[in-house]
Amino acid sequence: MIMEIVLPKVLSGEFKKTTKTIEIAELEKKLVSFVNSRFYGEDIAEYAIHIICVHPKYDPFFKVGKPFYVKNKDVIVEGIAVTIYKRFDVKIKLDFEEYYKSNEEEGLKIIGTAILSTLKNIVYPKAIKDFNKNAFYEDIYTFFCEMDMLDI
Repeated sequence: MIMEIVLPKVLSGEFKKTTKTIEIAELEKKLVSFVNSRFYGEDIAEYAIHIICVHPKYDPFFKVGKPFYVKNKDVIVEGIAVTIYKRFDVKIKLDFEEYYKSNEEEGLKIIGTAILSTLKNIVYPKAIKDFNKNAFYEDIYTFFCEMDMLDI
């Protein structure tokens, strides 16, 4: 099974005046293209890395908890039945001031560094048995290195 990778984002209203949403969408397209032909195992069909960057006054509403995995669950989203199947979600939180003031290159490096730092230290749930986390990490690391999106 080919795994899909997505980068859902939560950015506070201040970002409407910036190009950050577009930059993250472009990053997601490139990442999808890079990971598209790779196989990491059968247990994760969709890997969601949530990017959160909100004004500090909203921090209490956007906590970064443990990553979570849904093997198979039917839910109703806005009145539509949806099946969540083998989805793994992890959240990263960016420093508001640093990311908001960054230019495109700096912003992408902030995201790349945060994603890699999170993936390096992540503890996968025991329900995920068939997933090559080392190969996934190495591929994501290679992607960010090739795109010059690391600040390490």
